[in-house]
This record gives sequence, structure tokens and C-alpha cells, in this order.
Amino acid sequence: MVRTSALGLVVGAMVISLAGCERSLLAVRRSGDEHYARGEYEEAQADYKQYIERAPGRAEVHSMMGLTLIKLGQPGQAREQALLADTLAQENDDIFANTCQTLFEAKEYEALNRLLRTKTVDRGRSKDFLLLAEFSVKQGDADEAQRAFLVAAQLDGGMSVPPHLGLAKLYLSLQPKPDTQRAVERLRMAYFVDPSNGDVIVLARKMGEIV
Repeated sequence: MVRTSALGLVVGAMVISLAGCERSLLAVRRSGDEHYARGEYEEAQADYKQYIERAPGRAEVHSMMGLTLIKLGQPGQAREQALLADTLAQENDDIFANTCQTLFEAKEYEALNRLLRTKTVDRGRSKDFLLLAEFSVKQGDADEAQRAFLVAAQLDGGMSVPPHLGLAKLYLSLQPKPDTQRAVERLRMAYFVDPSNGDVIVLARKMGEIV
């Protein structure tokens, strides 16, 4: 009887000790992010999976899981995680950008474009149109990219650099012949808005323009 009680106390103490060794959610998330940054995607997946099992409603972790699954060649599951993350945090711009990147890398172009157009219509913000332009460029749709950049510029009253700079780069990339004239016009607009912008200065020098 005494031995049984003693054994029970020892087992109980071991259980308490093991429970106390469980990593905090913060430590799990940090570990996952560190593994991801080092390209250790299987380890990152294990950490994010553990986090989601313990706290399933964290949008940022679902977003990182989506990016990780893309790296592991699992586009279907990555798509699910990315869209879930965006649903959980619809006003989070970083998660929205990650969702778009995940869908693009998963080659889910229809879902990507539908999401981008929905966001631009619903929110009507310049930064959303800039994101639409960015992914239109990546998909080789110059016409859609130009429209999105122009709307972004209009929404900002023409007083922010990214739409003008984006249009300048777009015009320079046109094939078979770049539209240098319009590129220079947009570059000058960008310079007028912010003469000290490093990206504007670098592009001007590459084009042989005097700053």
C-alpha cells in the first residue's frame, strides 16, 4: 500500500514536470519563424502545426503556414491556409499581401485575381490597387497593371511616388518596344512628389536622365 502510494506520487510529479516543460505559444511561433527564415521548412511546418492545434484562430500563423506549405510543394493546402488567414484578418495588409503571394506561387491565378478585385472594389484604397498592379505585372498583364496604377495615382491625388514609379517601370518593360516617353513623364511626376526618393534617383540615372 505504501509502495503504491509512493509510485503514484512519483508518476504525478513526472506528469507535472513534463507539463511545465511545454513550450509557450510565443516560443512555438518564434521557433517557427526562425526555422522559416533559415529555410528549414519542415521544422517550421511542425512548429506552426503545433501552434494551430493549440490556438487555431491566429491569422498570422495560418498565413505563415501557407507560405511554408508552398515551399514544401503543397499548393492545395497552402491555398486553404492562406485564404483562411485572410478571412480571419480581413483588414490586415501584411496577411493580405502574404495571401496574394501564396496564391500566386500556388498558381491559383483565378482565386488571386478574384480576391484582389474584390478588395479593390470593397475598400477603394490606393495600396490595394498597387497590389493588384504588382501581381498583374507578375502575370504578364500589362493592360490591367496600367489601369491599376492609374487608379492608385488618382486615389492618391497624384501625390505619392509608388503609382508613378510603377508606371515608369511598366512602360520601360513593354515589349517589343519600351514606351520611353511615357516612362520619363511618370518618372518626372515621381521626382516632383519626392525629389529625395532613392528609387526614383536610381531609375533616372539608369535611364540617363539628369536628376
